[in-house]
Amino acid sequence: MGTWWMVDDGGTRYAIIVPLAIETDAGPVPRYRAVTGETEGRRLIGYYGTLRAACAGAHAAYVAESKPGLSSAYGRTPEQVRPSYPLAAVEYERMQRDG
Repeated sequence: MGTWWMVDDGGTRYAIIVPLAIETDAGPVPRYRAVTGETEGRRLIGYYGTLRAACAGAHAAYVAESKPGLSSAYGRTPEQVRPSYPLAAVEYERMQRDG
């Protein structure tokens, strides 16, 4: 499988997702463990049943911890909402233009 690193637009790793197989009487059950990305003082974010849920949980923890008040677009300027990475920025502009 592999290990997934979640990286912000500045290149800083903010979470690590590790696949696990939990042994049960019915056989192995896939789970994903999400931890914070720092090298020292790493903390558990949670255990999840899908990779998508683990990524969503890790991202929500990152936003809540590092950018309080920015968890929704309400009250932000367009410069704060617009993604900074090129492909997403182009798509964002297209969505704004085309509705």
